[in-house]
Amino acid sequence: MRQNPNRGRVYRCCACRDSTGRLLGPRCPKLSKARHGGWAFAVDLPSLNKRSTMRRTGFATKAAASAAHSHVLECERAGVSLDDSETVASYLTCWLETKSPSLKTNTVNRYTAYIHNDRPHPRARRRALGAAHSRPRHPDHPA
Repeated sequence: MRQNPNRGRVYRCCACRDSTGRLLGPRCPKLSKARHGGWAFAVDLPSLNKRSTMRRTGFATKAAASAAHSHVLECERAGVSLDDSETVASYLTCWLETKSPSLKTNTVNRYTAYIHNDRPHPRARRRALGAAHSRPRHPDHPA
């Protein structure tokens, strides 16, 4: 089944809470005011294991949120993984698996040691590195 290229949504949101501390969300009475809250988008991402939804908030305008939403969909169509929960160590391990057939054994061993010696901050999320470090999806690697 082919996915809808225009899936996802752009919406207004705020961080107001009720007296019990729960988010009001779309029930916030102040959202009718133009200066209250911000803009956000949500889009379902393909996954082999379970449903995965990417949500981003904090955009000042609807146009900015729409542009970010479009960027996520374009990256997905181009085959670029935007899994921002992926750690640096898991990214490097996957990268090394794809490169190892063309590398010398000694090089693979040194890279493996480098990855496992906590030098690249393996628990750091790749989202902190920015979009310049996005990578194409590997066919055997889950999205």
